[in-house]
Amino acid sequence: MVQNINLKMKNFIKSRRVENNLTQAVVAKGAGFSKSKYIRMENIAHQQKLTIEDIQILKDYYHSKNISFDVTVAIDFFANKKDIRARVQRLNNLLNSIISGQATNRDIEEQAKILKAEYLAVSQYLEKL
Repeated sequence: MVQNINLKMKNFIKSRRVENNLTQAVVAKGAGFSKSKYIRMENIAHQQKLTIEDIQILKDYYHSKNISFDVTVAIDFFANKKDIRARVQRLNNLLNSIISGQATNRDIEEQAKILKAEYLAVSQYLEKL
């Protein structure tokens, strides 16, 4: 999922630049990045992951030029990343308690209901990506 959103963001930042007839050097300088960093940020073949801070800097740069830069999906992803990690950790804890024999049937049933609801929520969220 991270790789998918990273690829989408790289394509998005490149398309914003190209659609507005800007060079990589102009965007890099305007946003305060080195040209080589910006090229890596935009290059889908490069493994560098984009950070929320870099995306915010680009958003601010484009908005200062009155250019639309809607990164809602990326912002949502980064905002929910911590929540998704917490959900995975709860699942891991449940599995460990089942394996160790410490979980009661009631614990398993309660957690299964919670996990099912969370699975549906995460599935709906991923559909937006």
